[in-house]
Amino acid sequence: ATNRGAGTISEYSRNAATGNLTPLSPATVAAGGEPEGVVVSPDGKYVYVANRETNNVSEYSRDPSTGVLKALSSPTIGAGEGPVGIAVSPEGNSVYAANSYSETVSQYSRNAATGALTQLSSAINASTNTHGILVSPDGKNVYATNYLHAGTVSQYSRNTETGKLAVLSPVTVEAGVNPHDLAISADGKSIYVADGTEP
Repeated sequence: ATNRGAGTISEYSRNAATGNLTPLSPATVAAGGEPEGVVVSPDGKYVYVANRETNNVSEYSRDPSTGVLKALSSPTIGAGEGPVGIAVSPEGNSVYAANSYSETVSQYSRNAATGALTQLSSAINASTNTHGILVSPDGKNVYATNYLHAGTVSQYSRNTETGKLAVLSPVTVEAGVNPHDLAISADGKSIYVADGTEP
């Protein structure tokens, strides 16, 4: 769990039988400024956090036996301005960060052996105050919510070999007021967007 005000990540073990959480030791690890989104790689070995204030992504290894996180030797990689949402592709080769202030999506390739991220190319345009982001289960598309007055969802095709994104036509579809986050069904046939209220 990201703690935006404290600049930390809380980490817990989970009892699979009861669902109860127990703080790990240490209970928190340091992140960047105002950590927001967090995602675990499909292989369960790495974790990535979008830091809105410091405009970067924190990179951690994860001990599969304990769940404890440890910063990689290069602990962060730059993003756009104000990254909030973060997503990893189903096969684990790509990571994407939604940059709320620069209205872009940063694109990274991911080294499965080391967990390290490398920027693919320049960020791709999104819209006003980009927030939530996800990759479809088949890895062929990426979707991002545009908060505040835009009230839209940006949609992209994804090259499954390189991970690079291209805008679809139409570039956006309408959502409700202040769309914040979104989720996709396991079969990839439906997307649901959580809309806020007027500011």
